[in-house]
Amino acid sequence: MYICVRGRLMKRLHILLDDGLYEKLKSSAAARRESLADVIRGFLRDQLDREMDKSGFPTFTSAEIDEILRIMDARES
Repeated sequence: MYICVRGRLMKRLHILLDDGLYEKLKSSAAARRESLADVIRGFLRDQLDREMDKSGFPTFTSAEIDEILRIMDARES
């Protein structure tokens, strides 16, 4: 199911965050005056743009996913 947000069709995604990560994300969003969703979308866009392989598909190892989460944590503090 698609949802129209600010004139753009989007898919809804539910994710679970631990309390610490959620609080860091909330603080970062408040400092940027953006919504939590906007911060997450921006982070994912930036990471995917960097991680795209030649075929156009993102490829992540479990170590890379851990690194992405580490970077996200570092950006929030």
